[in-house]
Amino acid sequence: MSTTTVTEGEVRERLAGAIRAYGPGTQIAWAKANGFSAPYVNEVLRGRRSPNAAILAALGLKTIPAAIEVSR
Repeated sequence: MSTTTVTEGEVRERLAGAIRAYGPGTQIAWAKANGFSAPYVNEVLRGRRSPNAAILAALGLKTIPAAIEVSR
């Protein structure tokens, strides 16, 4: 299984794409169909809140624990 790192900005782009694919003007309908409040989805799209695990799952994504070594 291969993995790809996705930035939070890319998650927002995928969320916007999923909403567009659902139909025009359907942010509220997409949120309701996927069990989210419309204000929460809007805040994620605007970058005011981070997407939670449920949003990631709705987009076919998940978080994994990671550590990155930085040079001193």
